[in-house]
This record gives sequence, C-alpha cells and structure tokens, in this order.
Amino acid sequence: MRPLPPAPDLPDLAEVLYKATVEGVKQGIAWIKKDKEEEESRLKIKCERDQSPESLFVTQDTNAQTDTHVAVTTLSSGPFAGLRSAKKRVREHASLEQESKDSFGPARKVVKKAAVRENVDSDEGSKASFGPAKKVVKQGGVLKNVQTINSRTTDQGPEWYDSVDPKQTYSRGDMQNLKYLYTLVNNAKKDAADGKDMTQSLGRIRQRLQQMEFYTSLSPILVKKSGLLDDGGLHLIFENRVQGVYFPHDIRADADILFRKWMGGQIDPHLFRGIVTKTGTAKEERGFKSHSIDPNFAGKISSNYVGTGNLVNGQWWPLQLCAKRDGAHGEREAGIHGQKGKGAYSVVVSGGGYANVDNGDSIKYCGTQGTEDSPSAGTNLMLKAHENQQSLRVLRSASLPASNPYRPARGIRYDGLYRIISYEVLDQQTAMYRFSLSRIGGQDPIRNSGEGIVPSNAQILELNKIREQID
Repeated sequence: MRPLPPAPDLPDLAEVLYKATVEGVKQGIAWIKKDKEEEESRLKIKCERDQSPESLFVTQDTNAQTDTHVAVTTLSSGPFAGLRSAKKRVREHASLEQESKDSFGPARKVVKKAAVRENVDSDEGSKASFGPAKKVVKQGGVLKNVQTINSRTTDQGPEWYDSVDPKQTYSRGDMQNLKYLYTLVNNAKKDAADGKDMTQSLGRIRQRLQQMEFYTSLSPILVKKSGLLDDGGLHLIFENRVQGVYFPHDIRADADILFRKWMGGQIDPHLFRGIVTKTGTAKEERGFKSHSIDPNFAGKISSNYVGTGNLVNGQWWPLQLCAKRDGAHGEREAGIHGQKGKGAYSVVVSGGGYANVDNGDSIKYCGTQGTEDSPSAGTNLMLKAHENQQSLRVLRSASLPASNPYRPARGIRYDGLYRIISYEVLDQQTAMYRFSLSRIGGQDPIRNSGEGIVPSNAQILELNKIREQID
C-alpha cells in the first residue's frame, strides 16, 4: 500500500482572515476617499457654474472645522435651504434703490459690472422701471443625450365619427365601464323621483365624469358604440334634460368639455397629447427640459378669434403651451395674445410683479413696458380691444400668489369672457397702462372653490403621473 503524499502547507486561518480584513479596510478607505474627491469636485464645478456677481454660495457655518471636511454650502431651497436666492437678493437690492418711489410693476434687475453680464447694457442713471427686464439670450450650449419623453400626436379629426368601421372589435368590459355613466344618471333620476337627497348621486356622477377624461382604453369604436355622443348621451347632462334632476354648473361643464373633446377627435386622454417633451444634458453637464408642440400634430387649433370659441368655462391645461395647442391662448409665455390691427383676444393673469388686482369678476390688468413715445405691442393690442369693445378670454395661472383665492392649484384655467371698461396710465416714461376688466354676465361662476373646483383631484393625479416620467 502506497504511503499518502505529505499534506500541503496551508497558511494559518487566523492570518488569512487578518490579511483579508486589512485589505478590505484599505479598499473601503480608498473608495470613500474617491467618492469624497468626486463630491468635492462636483461642488466646485457647481459653485463656479452658478456663481453670479453677488456670490450665490456661502458657507453655512463660518466656525466649522475644515481639516478633512468640506464646508457645507446652502441655497434658498431644496437641500441647500438657508439662503435667499440670487434672484431674490437682486430684486431686494433693486427695491431698496426705489423705496422712495411708487412702483406699479416689477423693478428691473440691477446689472452689476461683471464678466458674465458684459452683453447687457446697463444704464446706471436710468429711473425705476415698471415691468420685468427683457431676458438675456444666452450663447452656446451644446445639447447632448437628448431624449424625447413624450410625443402624443393621436388625433382623429372631426370627421372620425362618420368613418368608424362598425365591425371593429372592442372589449366588453371597457364598454361596460364607459356606459356605467348611464346607470349613475338613472340612479339620480330615481332618487329625484323618490324625493331623496341628491348630494350622493350627483357626487358619483361628478367623480365619474372627471375619471372618464383619462380612460386609457378609449378608442373611436368604443366611444361611438357607447352612444355618449348621441342625443341621449352626454347631451342629457350638459343640456339639463334629465327629468326631475338639476345638474350643477360644474357637472354640466365637465360633460360639455368631454363631449367637445371626443366629438372633435381628441380621443387620446393624455394631458400632453401633441406635446413633445425633451430632456437631456446641456453645456457644462446641466440638465434641461423643454416642451414644444409637435409640428405634425393635426389637432392644433388657432387662437386668433374673438370670444369663447369651442372652450368651456373651467377648462384646464397643465401648461400654457397646452392651452395654445387647444386654441385658448396663442402665446407659450406672453400674457397678451392678439393680432395687430384687430386687438387682443386673450390674456393670462399670472405672477410676475405687475400691479395687477384680481377680484374675480373684476380685474385690473397691466400691459407691458413700452417707451415714453410709444406703448408696447401688447399694450396696443389691449387698447385696440378696448376701442373695438370686444371680449377677452381670461385665463388664470398657478403662478399667481398663493394668497389669490382665484388661483388654480396647478396649470392654467379658462375663466370666461371679460371686457375692458377703462384704462389708466401708471407711468408715462415706460408707457405702463393698466386696464380695468369686468366679467361679462350670464356665465357660469369661476371654478375656484367647492366640489367643482378646477383642477380636480383626477387632473392633479394625472399630471403627477406625467411629472414622475419627465422630472
């Protein structure tokens, strides 16, 4: 029998564990050091990029130790809370220079002599202005990693209803879900006949209409087969033709909005239909996000008309650009829309520092800055609308101060027709006019409160879902 070979020399187990532990600790320290260096480098780049003539970043604790730690920097919001923003400090600096004068609009930003603002003409001897300064067009900026997040271009066109193939298949479950509105209306009719309180039955109809706006299973064949666009469908609600039942104005408006959208071919329930949203990385690795109307979107409606058009009081959009898409207001940012020689058609009441006064049915609305010799283009549109005594569509934006009771919680809302009854000149030097608007009678109330408040919970929920995708 052969003898067994000698056993190999094995290292001591304790020694092996010791060496492995030491090596692991060294590697961990190296990783921590590397992460720290990357974080310091990122903060340094961010400070240099965001630095303004008046330093944006300051140390939070001047007595903090600086041996192996980076001094924490703070901003006015987010994780860097604790400082006023650069914009706020500039506005405060401007207001101090004008505190002895009456201001009817936002002060121009103080432009300091600094390399980053050499392309801005500063007039140190100029007097206080009554409107926001024009935006500086930034040069450069190479876009990288551009991604289109959402480009919803589905639109059937107004002729879709007569061209639907009746032989198309559809889900019976989706059909029952859509036609459940009939059941709710019949229940309300029965409650009215029995003399019951209508609050609960009407609440169910209100909630259902708000949910139906965002049914993802919608299709032309489904909408047509449901009969909701026929005379015995949504018409019964927004025309108040259900025996014994009086539908509140908000329920009638929601049914009318739904009917007009579907009948006009807007079957796609997406809030951003026809909107191209792009995100990516710009110069210096800064993130960006932009929205635009898809040039191939067939559902875009012109805003060049006087009156309500196909809009309904309380109609709502997540972006001003979406209101432009649907023909409510023809500007993606500007507050006054119209045509030269024809006057203004619509205005957006929003924030921005103007001396606007919003009392709901009456508004004092400022034009834009002009010169001593000539009012601005927007102001001239308002003057022409007053001369023609034509109505204006008024939309309110969520950028209004939170203290404004007529401010929508999100997005932008159509609040009906107003007429300019008078105007005044607040500042001759900048040709700053302020117009008195009065809401035309006979319209449904502004939907800023109560059960029919706009935006509804369903609209806000849907917008939050989209924000999760693009933010």
